[in-house]
Amino acid sequence: MKAILQFDLNDPDDRESHIRAIKATDAYLVIWEMFQELRKDWKYSQDPEVVKHAEKYRDLLNSLVHGHGIDLDNEIS
Repeated sequence: MKAILQFDLNDPDDRESHIRAIKATDAYLVIWEMFQELRKDWKYSQDPEVVKHAEKYRDLLNSLVHGHGIDLDNEIS
């Protein structure tokens, strides 16, 4: 099975869609890395304030990601 994406780079909307398509993996990896950093702070920090904030923002990021239908556990390899 193949999928081919075509963009008319002379069309501003298509050009924007093209950039989003080619940068999607980079954006995905940024989200993944942020989850890992928040997890590290939440799990290993000795500072209760750091743990509290890490948990808050990890939960928020998780809610946003799932709200957009993204499952980081199943999509990264």
